[in-house]
Amino acid sequence: MENAIATTSPHDTRKILADVIGTDSDFEWYPTTNEIINAIKDDLSSEFDCSYSILDCGAGDGRVLKALSKGKKYAIEKSKPLLNALDRSIFIVGTEFTEQTLLDKKVDVIFSNPPYSEFES
Repeated sequence: MENAIATTSPHDTRKILADVIGTDSDFEWYPTTNEIINAIKDDLSSEFDCSYSILDCGAGDGRVLKALSKGKKYAIEKSKPLLNALDRSIFIVGTEFTEQTLLDKKVDVIFSNPPYSEFES
């Protein structure tokens, strides 16, 4: 499995993060690291070919979707700057996670980082 991932550069990530914070739309965006993406990609490659469909709940800038699949990519994201940063190949299925049902989403894989602000509860 290749370890090279074409994602946003650190400079781009800093700019996008500044935009998110500057527009008061920081809804817990913690960019997934390349190490984590590679680990997930390795696990998925043993189950699927690279053309599986994937939904990312809280997709951020789309780096996980772009790195994990060559198939159809779907996102739930509510931050305007992050929505603007998404690649055109990513279809937005919603902007508020709590208003979505996942059972009706016809995808092979659903990815999400945990809601860090709800860790204590």
